[in-house]
Order: sequence, then structure tokens, then C-alpha cells
Amino acid sequence: MLNDHYLSEEKKSTSIPAMVVEPRILLKVYTNKLKLIIILTVIALALSFLWVKLRIHPTWKANSYVLRAPKNMSTPDDMPYLYQTFDINTILETVRTRDVLTDVITKLNLDISPQQLYRRIEVQRGNRSNVLRFTVTWEDPETSALVANATVESFISNNTRLLNSATLRIHNYYMDQQSMRIVNIRELEEQYDQHRAEYGIISIPNETQTKFDQLKEVELKMIENSLRVKDLDSKIAEMEEKLKAVPEEVIQTWTYTQTDEKKLLALEKELEVLRSRYTDENPKVIKVLAEISELRKTISDKKRDLPEAVTWGPSGLTEVYTIDKSRFEAERVGAVQMNEGFKNQVEMIRASLENLTQVQKEFLEIERQLEINREILKLVEGRLAESKMAMQSNVSDYEILEAAQVPRFPEGGRRKLIVFGITFLVFVGASIFVVAKELLDLHTKSEKDFHEVIRIPLCGVLPDENEVDYKVFYRNIQILVENIINHTNSPATPVICFGSDTKETGKSFIIKECLSMLSSLNHRILYIDTNTEFGSEAQGYLLNDWLYGESSEINLDTTDPNMHHAYFMVDDRTFTRILETQKVRDMLSLLNNYDYIIWELFDYEYNVQLFNNIISASDTLVLIARFNRSSRNSMNRAVNFLKDRGFNNIHGVLNYVPKDFFLEKY
Repeated sequence: MLNDHYLSEEKKSTSIPAMVVEPRILLKVYTNKLKLIIILTVIALALSFLWVKLRIHPTWKANSYVLRAPKNMSTPDDMPYLYQTFDINTILETVRTRDVLTDVITKLNLDISPQQLYRRIEVQRGNRSNVLRFTVTWEDPETSALVANATVESFISNNTRLLNSATLRIHNYYMDQQSMRIVNIRELEEQYDQHRAEYGIISIPNETQTKFDQLKEVELKMIENSLRVKDLDSKIAEMEEKLKAVPEEVIQTWTYTQTDEKKLLALEKELEVLRSRYTDENPKVIKVLAEISELRKTISDKKRDLPEAVTWGPSGLTEVYTIDKSRFEAERVGAVQMNEGFKNQVEMIRASLENLTQVQKEFLEIERQLEINREILKLVEGRLAESKMAMQSNVSDYEILEAAQVPRFPEGGRRKLIVFGITFLVFVGASIFVVAKELLDLHTKSEKDFHEVIRIPLCGVLPDENEVDYKVFYRNIQILVENIINHTNSPATPVICFGSDTKETGKSFIIKECLSMLSSLNHRILYIDTNTEFGSEAQGYLLNDWLYGESSEINLDTTDPNMHHAYFMVDDRTFTRILETQKVRDMLSLLNNYDYIIWELFDYEYNVQLFNNIISASDTLVLIARFNRSSRNSMNRAVNFLKDRGFNNIHGVLNYVPKDFFLEKY
């Protein structure tokens, strides 16, 4: 089939070509616009000629020649920039400086600004020579010669001044440097004497070493004292833990009737007192512990009775631990205060060291500056002598070779060039605009658009019926109908759908002519019309109820025995409900007693999904495009959408082709 070629092409490339223009169409568009382009060109020619005639007057050119003599002068090695040597390009630019132009205006009393005079003067160098040509363009021949000669004289004078200006600036610079260095040396000598008298320091290195030794000693003391503070913190923490472990009350006295219990009580009381003063390793504590152990052994052998009386009171350890903690805290406060004193001493010593370092830097800086200024002063005085000699020997190296003469004839050709240049630009610009507009136009205009952009076969091209002969139009209609019938897949009842990408493509007119030709062959035809609203003629013949499951009967308008009518309405409800392709197939299978079913669909972009579901149940889709109205990119999107979903039997029709662009294929 024809579509197989386009399916294989799509596998190779799926992108849309940037510009697809048939040369015949482009040439015809340009030919149609050529008359307008010529009119615009003639208008531009007339306007440019009138403007040149009124605004551009005849001019005269006067030439003066100047010779540049070579400068053979040696330059000192220390001052290579003393004698100025400008290259020829720099010289050409200095001819038209403001100083030169202002001098010429003053000499000749010209009523013109330097900017205007600048545009009237041209300077050129001879081919590989040192000859300069000064050309002045003026509306008056005598004035052109006067301005040319005055420009040459002002240039030579200004050039000599430029040659000496650098040397003069160098001389003035060294004069200022000499005065400044002398003043600097005097001030530095005074500062040196003042510093020695102010600080009274004999040896800065000895003073610095002494301060460093003091700093080291104080820092060692501060470290030792910091360690003592940490030790005291540990002792204070230990006392706090012991205080927490001591009970709030302990047994002070108790009374037993037996003698051993009284003795044991006395020994335990004595042990408590001893432990408050000594450790468990003390001999006294060890002795009392031994006596208590023996006495308890003796008592255990007897029947023990409860004491008759027990006296409770605060433990003696609490007082002892509290006194020790207070003593440690007092010592810590003193150690912290000593640390603050050490820090102050360190800061004072460091400040003194910084002061000594700064004083040393100032002395060294003053000595260095004195030495530098004396060396510079010696160098400056030598170069002052050289610059003075250069100013006395530097002279101009330009000479007038030929003064300007009054020109005999004005300059010609300029006004003609302007007129023809403007005319040519207008013609070329208009032509480029027409061609570019056509190249960038995305509207469908030729068979090439269907083959290379939309990528579907073209089954017919119809001219505008109002511009061609009746016979020409209808023979192309006949070819179109035959091609459409031949492109169907030849089922028992072929379903042919007609669609478009925009309104007013002539779709209804083409369908009407196709129906007329098919009915003339005594074919039974069912025509389904689709629209957003219908009149009373569609009442009772709408397919929507059956397709959306709201009715079980299909009613058709059978007024014409050979061509029955049905209607399908696409309104807002079609966007909120889905019409399944299978439902459409079921309906068409019920209508299999026709030779052809023609279904006129809505514009593709109105409801893409509904359009696809109906097309998928049909046999052939004919996409109708209107010349210079339908968008080839829009139609390409529609075709790709349908082909992605498996429907490939799509053919195109180009309608309303103007007579000038219509080319019969057969």
C-alpha cells in the first residue's frame, strides 16, 4: 500500500524538517510579489534621488604632500624613551587631533566644529614610502586648498610640540623628584635623631633578651600555680564526697546493765574520735580495734540484751571535713588571684617586647629610607642633565613637499553611488523578506508538504472552483473519489472518515460531491454528519444515545432511499464520557447493509481522543487541508498520534489551491 512507504520512512526519521518548500511554489510566490517589490524599488529610487539632490552638494578635493625625513639619533640606555619615534600609523592619527583642528579653525576663521572638520580631512601614506598625502573635501575649491595647507602647517607645529612634550614632561618629573628627595632626606635625618633622644636606648637586642628571660620565669610560675589550683579542686571534690557519705546523726551514748557492753561502748566511742583524727593505719586505732574485736567475741558467747538508753547526735566527722574543705577553698582563691597577677605581668612584658620590636623597626626603616633616597637623588640628577640636552637638540623631521592647489573640477559619482546603493538595498531587502517569509511559512501549499512533513500519500489536489474551468474542477473531483475508493481496504462495507485540522477547509463540500457521484452509481450510502449542534432535522437520528448505551435502537433518516442519514453530536458531554472504539465497531457492524459509510468528523484538535477512537473503528481516513490555511505541523501531529495507536490508512487532500499554484498531476 502507499502508506507502507511512509511507515518505513518514519522508522528512519521521526523529526519534522525545519523548512520544506517546493521551488515551484517559492518561485510563484516571488513572481506574484515581484510587482510590489518593483514598485517599492522605484519609490526608493525616487526618494533617494530627491534626497541626494537636496542634501548632498558637489564637493572639491585639494591635496597637499608632506615628506617625513628619517631620524638617526642614538638614545641613552638609561632613558630609551627620551627621543620620541612614532610609527606611521600613529602619525596618521595625530593629524586630526583636536589641537590641530582647532588651530586650523582659528587661523582661517571657519564656522565649523572640530568634529565636522575631522570628517572633511583624510590622510594617507604613499605606497611603501614616507610621503603623506593630506586631502581636504570642501564645497568651495579655494577653501579646500586653504584648509589643506593650514592643516599641514598645524600638523608640523603640533608634531614638534609632541616630540618635545615627552622630554619636557620627563624633565619636569625629575625636577620634582629632585626637590622631593632633598626634602625627604632632611626629614629622615631629623626623625633619626629624635628617635634616639626619645627612647634613650643603647642596645635594643640586650633589652629584648632581658625581657624574654623575665617572660619565661613568670610563665613557669603561672603554670606551677595552675597545677596547684587543679590539685585543690580535686581535694575540694574529695571533701564534698566524704561529707555526702557521713550520716546526719550517730549514736552518742548508750547504757547496758552488763559491764562488757559499757566497756565496748566506750571503746567504740574512743575509736570514732581516733578515726576523726587518724587513719586506720595509726597504732592507736589498731589497738582499739583489737580490743573491740576481743570484747565482741566475749559478748557473743553470752546472751546479749538491748541497751537501757541510747543517745543520738551529729557526727564529729562532718565538722572535720567542713573545716578541711573551707581551708582548701581559701587556698584555691588565693592561687587563682596569683594567676591573675601572673597574667598581668605576662601582658606587661609582652607589650614591652612589642614596643621594643616596633622601635627597632622604626630605626631600621629610617636608615633604609635614608639610603634609598640618597641613591635616587644621585640617579635623578644624572637624568636631569640628559633631558635638558635632549630638549635643546630635538627638532621636527617633517617638510612640505608640495602645497595644495585650488582644484579645477568637483568630485563626481558619489551621489549616483548613494542612489543606486539605496535602490539596490531596497530591492534585495524586499526580495529577502518575501523569500524568508515563504521559507518560514508553516501552511500547507504543495504535495511536498504531504510527502515530507505530514508523511501521508496525497490522493487529490483540488483547485479553487471559482478560479478554474468547471470541467477542470470536476475531473479532479472524479480522480479524488476514485483514489479514495481504491485506497480503502475493500471490506464488505468500507467506512471512510473525513477530517481536518481547522475550520473552513471545504470538507463538507468535498463530501457532498463524493456522495453525489457515488449515489449516481446506485450505491447504498450511509452519511453520518458530525457537529456541535443540529436543528430539528437531526431529532430522532442521533447516534449518541446508542453509542453511549442510553438506547438500544439505531434510527436512521431514510428519506432518500439510496443515501441514508445519521447524526453524531460532539458537545460538552463528549469530554466527560469515553466512547470506546469497540462500541463504534459494534454499531458499524450492525450497519453492514450499505455499500459505503461516509462519516464527516470534527476538527482533529477539538477532541483528540474521541477523534482517534472513531477513526480506529473505520477503514480509511481522508485528511483535508486548505491551501495556505491548514498547518502542516498540526496535521503531522495528528497523523503521528493516529499511527502511534496503530491506524495507518491515512490519505490527504489539498483543497482551494489558487489557479496560479494549481498543477494538474494527470
